[in-house]
Amino acid sequence: RGMALVSAIFLLAALGLLAAGIAALVSFEHSESALDIQGARALRAAQAGIDWGAYRVLQAADTCPAASWPATLAANTLPGSLAPFTVVVACTHTTHGSIEMYRLTATATTDSDAAGDRVSRQLSVWLSPTP
Repeated sequence: RGMALVSAIFLLAALGLLAAGIAALVSFEHSESALDIQGARALRAAQAGIDWGAYRVLQAADTCPAASWPATLAANTLPGSLAPFTVVVACTHTTHGSIEMYRLTATATTDSDAAGDRVSRQLSVWLSPTP
């Protein structure tokens, strides 16, 4: 009888450890999934910054670099799920012969969340207004 009690306690302890391990794994996977989603949102926010900068350079004839560069799209400037991101758009201008080239770099960053995680993504593109 005593051996059955020891076996039962050992089995309960082993099952408890297994359950705790599974719970920790699920929690970790959930937080990693949330970071993946925030990373995708950060990439979209950086793309929005590139689009905004391209409009300023190509359509609005905003020269770069000028006093207005680098430009910052503050948090809550972008709509919806991109609102938590601050986007900094930098622009440099070079000329190659008769061709003007602009390099736009957009960095989207969100503040740390409750877990202390911070997400940031950066995109760069070269633009030329000449056809």
